[in-house]
Amino acid sequence: MVICDVCGEHTYYRISVDATYMEGPTDRFFGLTALIDVTPTRLNRVIYLGTSTWQVYVIRDYDYKNSILNELNANLSGYINPGTSTNHLVIEVKPSAQPDLIDVYFTINGGVLYVFYSQPAVPTLAGLGMSFHSMTVAFDNFVFEQIEME
Repeated sequence: MVICDVCGEHTYYRISVDATYMEGPTDRFFGLTALIDVTPTRLNRVIYLGTSTWQVYVIRDYDYKNSILNELNANLSGYINPGTSTNHLVIEVKPSAQPDLIDVYFTINGGVLYVFYSQPAVPTLAGLGMSFHSMTVAFDNFVFEQIEME
């Protein structure tokens, strides 16, 4: 995982990236991370949207504080471009209809794949992520946008 330190901690934001598989094993995932909760001495939580060359995606909630991996959603999707084609990944962290909560939207190539509702509205970090090793991926056009609330 690579955390975007210059992006800072924010409660509401949108991150996106164009990700392209280059070489290595094809059964692994690469993508975006959000809701990164880090205290001075430990990593507590990370939400991950990963895609693979097989047109499969995963959305995972890594709860390091309690040693729990929660697979929120995973599926084969027609939204994902195969092989070495570029995919545009987006995670949006928006206000929920309920006060003091957020909803997290996961999108690939314009298709909303999953919404993770009613999470605590606290400032978090974002960045890039890869599952496993021995794979080369090109990340391009990384964008971080803070969503301002009136």
